[in-house]
Amino acid sequence: MKFDPDWIIAIEGILFAIFASAVVGGIIISSASMNFDEGAKKGRDDGIIFCMETPKECKTTYDYLKLQENQK
Repeated sequence: MKFDPDWIIAIEGILFAIFASAVVGGIIISSASMNFDEGAKKGRDDGIIFCMETPKECKTTYDYLKLQENQK
């Protein structure tokens, strides 16, 4: 049986495509996690606005969160 180098080239191409996909996926996931600080700041700002506009609901939510925290 003769060894065919075309198959090796095809397999190398497939492996390279898989590797490149993994690298691109890692870049996309890491860039999404870098935006966490922006999301945390927006959540904090939204929380402050919510508590200023609806203090009763804010207190109810706060009490519920504290209750959950104490049950852990």
